[in-house]
Amino acid sequence: MRKIESGMVCFHSTSIGKLKLNDNIRFYENCTISKGHLSEPQTGDTPAGKLKIDSDIRFYEDGKIKVCRLSEPQVIDTLTRKLKLNGYIWFYKSGNIKRSHLSEAQIIGTSAGVLKLNGKIEFHESGKVKKGLLSEIHQIIKTPTRRLKLCGIIGFHKSGRIRSGFLSEAQAIDSSAGKLKLSGKIEFHENGKIRRCHFSEAQTIDTPMGKLKLYGDIWFHKNSGIKIVCLNEELHLSGKTFFEESRIGWNDRGDFLGEMVYDIILDDFVPAKNR
Repeated sequence: MRKIESGMVCFHSTSIGKLKLNDNIRFYENCTISKGHLSEPQTGDTPAGKLKIDSDIRFYEDGKIKVCRLSEPQVIDTLTRKLKLNGYIWFYKSGNIKRSHLSEAQIIGTSAGVLKLNGKIEFHESGKVKKGLLSEIHQIIKTPTRRLKLCGIIGFHKSGRIRSGFLSEAQAIDSSAGKLKLSGKIEFHENGKIRRCHFSEAQTIDTPMGKLKLYGDIWFHKNSGIKIVCLNEELHLSGKTFFEESRIGWNDRGDFLGEMVYDIILDDFVPAKNR
């Protein structure tokens, strides 16, 4: 990547029109502009329409717009609906909006119902909401399990189904392991089954090895079978001792795998004996 610092202000032809850029422009090896700084507020003809922009601007190597900054809040027609955005807008190479910032609380329809969102918002390339910030402390959201009171960041799979949320208070939820008392973050597989949740207190539940007293996070396979649990007390099994706070797990057929450790490269838990 090449850098030019001429101290001059010049017009440059880009995919969103001629822009007046000041010095400190960076170019790709193919001589297309990588990023620059607008010398004054200008109008760019972007895939999201004509936008009033200023400050920093970035492009993909093929010349398509990657990032620009709105000079003022503007109503923009996204694939979801018309939204009032401000700050930076990031684009996919396709031209669809990747992420931006809602300038005020706004109503958006999702598979989890009509949500009131504010602040940072992200979209899948299809235009469906990927991640948003609930504007109220308690919003009753429709999930595959039941209606839950959620707050904070809510995430969605590409299919539009809910992926994750944060329980605004301790709540009881039915699962394949029975009724669980939960708090904090909850995650769902794309098929709607619970992927991961967090106990609000130590709890004894049914597992493939019988009743165990657990706490912390519990993980499930896509078929609802228990994947990983955290022991709240010592467990003696087949001459081996698993200490309190140990994580033990099962495969999706219910076979015991022993103690489990997190592999940062695989982004998953693996048997400790394989490390």
